[in-house]
Amino acid sequence: MHTRKTTTAIVGLAFVSVFLAIMIAGPSVQAQVSEVPITTNLSTQHMNAGETTAFRFRAQVRLQFNTSSNLTLNMDVDADQIGSKSVAIDLDCSAPCEMNITCRESAAELGLQNGATIQTRTQARYRVNYGFMANISLNSTSFQARLRAQVGSESGYTWAFYNEDVDAWEVVPTTTANGEAVAVVNHFSVWTLLQTDNAVGIEAVGLLVALGAAAGVVGVMAKKRKAFQ
Repeated sequence: MHTRKTTTAIVGLAFVSVFLAIMIAGPSVQAQVSEVPITTNLSTQHMNAGETTAFRFRAQVRLQFNTSSNLTLNMDVDADQIGSKSVAIDLDCSAPCEMNITCRESAAELGLQNGATIQTRTQARYRVNYGFMANISLNSTSFQARLRAQVGSESGYTWAFYNEDVDAWEVVPTTTANGEAVAVVNHFSVWTLLQTDNAVGIEAVGLLVALGAAAGVVGVMAKKRKAFQ
């Protein structure tokens, strides 16, 4: 009798252990990402709520989408000019919606040309060197989205949008983790990645040094004048 109770207890304990292990492991399972190859610049795709799908244009530009609602995607991607880039949009929308997204390497009319330096709305200077911009629209105003772009080990990248009201670029809070520049946004327009212009810091330091040197020269000359008086 004692042996039977012990065996039952062991079996019960084993069952509970397996059940707890499944419950703990369940939430950690990552959503499976399917990848769809696209050989043209234009593509319309449909995604179901809860899906995560990556669309790879001409084996170069990888656009990944995660959506909380049914989503129709109308995409126009100039992959030949953009080259190897990986960008993701995680969309949280309360109802089925439709997104239009046009991706280009640059937009000269907005000051986006590789190698250029632009001033944002706050007069801060940034470099244009990522080679990617996206004009995005959504037929919904009630949503939140997360923009993510692979930047590797490069630092200083920030997401920015073109503010038509003030005719200037405006940066938004951006974090970098696991090689991705990430920003949470609640509106779509023309978005890009800008990088902090380190030359601005160097120029500022040079200016301070020059001012300090000039002040020193003025001080020495003042002392000499006093000595000859």
